[in-house]
Amino acid sequence: MNIKNKLNIIKKYKYVSFDVFDTLVYRNVNKPEMIFSLVEKVAKENGWISPKCDFVKDRIMAQKLAYEISKYQEINLNEIYACINDQYLNVKQQLKEMELKIELDNIVPNKEIKEIYNYCINENKKIIVISDMYLSTENIMSILIQCGYKNINNIFISSEYRARKSTGKLYKIVQNELGVKNKDIIHIGDNIKSDFLMAIKSGIRAIHYKCNKISNLTPKQNIYDRIGYNYFPYQNNEYYKLGYIYLGPVMFQFCNWLQDIKVKKNIDKLFFLAREGLFIRECYETFMGKSGKNIYLYISRKPVRVAAVKPDMSVKQLLEMTEPRVDETIERFFDKWNLEINAYEDVLKRYGVEKESLINNKNVTSVIENVMPILWNNSETGKNMLKDYLNKLDYFDNNSALVDIGWKGSMQHSLNNIFPQSKKIGIYFGKRESSYQDESYGFITDRDNELEAGTILYETMFMPYHGTTVGYNYDKESDEKIIPVLKKSEFDTEDYKKIREIQKGALYYIQIFSNNIFAPDLLESNVPIDRFIQLAVNPDLKCLKLLGNLPYYDEYVSKLICDNNIKNFKNGLVNSGWKIGFLKKTIGIKHFPYLQTYKMLKKRGKKCH
Repeated sequence: MNIKNKLNIIKKYKYVSFDVFDTLVYRNVNKPEMIFSLVEKVAKENGWISPKCDFVKDRIMAQKLAYEISKYQEINLNEIYACINDQYLNVKQQLKEMELKIELDNIVPNKEIKEIYNYCINENKKIIVISDMYLSTENIMSILIQCGYKNINNIFISSEYRARKSTGKLYKIVQNELGVKNKDIIHIGDNIKSDFLMAIKSGIRAIHYKCNKISNLTPKQNIYDRIGYNYFPYQNNEYYKLGYIYLGPVMFQFCNWLQDIKVKKNIDKLFFLAREGLFIRECYETFMGKSGKNIYLYISRKPVRVAAVKPDMSVKQLLEMTEPRVDETIERFFDKWNLEINAYEDVLKRYGVEKESLINNKNVTSVIENVMPILWNNSETGKNMLKDYLNKLDYFDNNSALVDIGWKGSMQHSLNNIFPQSKKIGIYFGKRESSYQDESYGFITDRDNELEAGTILYETMFMPYHGTTVGYNYDKESDEKIIPVLKKSEFDTEDYKKIREIQKGALYYIQIFSNNIFAPDLLESNVPIDRFIQLAVNPDLKCLKLLGNLPYYDEYVSKLICDNNIKNFKNGLVNSGWKIGFLKKTIGIKHFPYLQTYKMLKKRGKKCH
């Protein structure tokens, strides 16, 4: 809706009239009948009606009957309940009051129309409300006031006037009662007949408001999308909106699942692993409330890898610990072990190895063999420092677990091997079939290809403001004694602002829906996971544009989507963190099997990992 254009139309009118439902306000359901379903649920839980009662059907039939026997164009709620069948005779009042309560509990303001309403207030226009509805004026005013529409000059409800907009009769009553001239009034509403055509037929200028009607969905999809739209952040930041749409719903479900695992496993303390764990903890504490037993652990592969080295390890095992890329250089290998390669120039020269030499160079093995004693020595020091840091955080207490974005559980596996006396279970956002055998639980499982295709994108969306942990230092001037040593963040200020907006949108979603009456339905829906997965494996052009230029860090910095020149296809694909994003942006065909192509290239060894 172009608000500016609508305001230009409205400015010349003295009276501005609004419809109520799907114009001034939205219900958190796509059909009014779903309110009846909630009434039925509450009534059965409280023992007001038999479990066999079909209240929804009976309530619909009562309304139909009330219309059939009424001598007026419109009926009211009392007349509807007077027509409901006799099995509800002793609980009619409770049911009616519960319907009104649930109706009120599931109403939210329409932020677009609220902007027009606020403009009208500031311009001292007369505000009228006209609605075809069986609720009373008192009921409608309660709804409007709850949604912030407090300055209403006149209200015309069909149940009170026994006339409807849909016949044009209610418009005539408005014109006569207010003595308003047609040139001075404009009406805004969503119903093409009642709010637009009949208003025009009655001589009133009208604006047809095209609200977001969602149809052809399953009931759970219906609730998910309807509620999500109703609370949609009405602001211009596209990254915030992306976080609300894609990341918020899936993190909302994950936090609920995480709490269930925590209770079932009798876990007292949660350690959220850096770096993605900082955002995960923020989501969890937004969902559950803050707690001193949700500990953020500054940790990364580097210090854990160093501490995990054992004297009997072979060169092959050391290489496997670094999970090398196919284009891995000896310089990168040294960096992964916190070794400054310039200090070993004589060793490199001795074996004819350059810094840029790939690790599959036959002479590299000799270079690594020469530095292995240093790695063993660093391992002992690194292990002691890591132990002191963990001990400061009471890591070695029982009944605690590790929480991370996940995938294979390598950090959990390494920590459990280094400190076997204090093995932890892992709780992960996503878990692959190839995970280590340590006890662990994954929220998203059995979706290996999709998870792998989206790994770097997902990790980028979870990233915090600080750099990776490279080790630990004893700080004599600090009460903390041992502190993490952090690398400078790879994100510049502008890039991180974009990532943070995505996270803020997700946190807003969690905050809004944590105590929502439809939370159980939202938690059971399969839409959030599917939609989050689709963001990575079948992104639309808007998401490609928003996310493609973001940097990512997988021990080295690159872009999610590198330059997509078809002539440099191989290099672009290899260096892009988001392979499917690169493929779609380069190929540009809407209905193309991008995931299947990714799987095929990966199988053929084209470095799609």
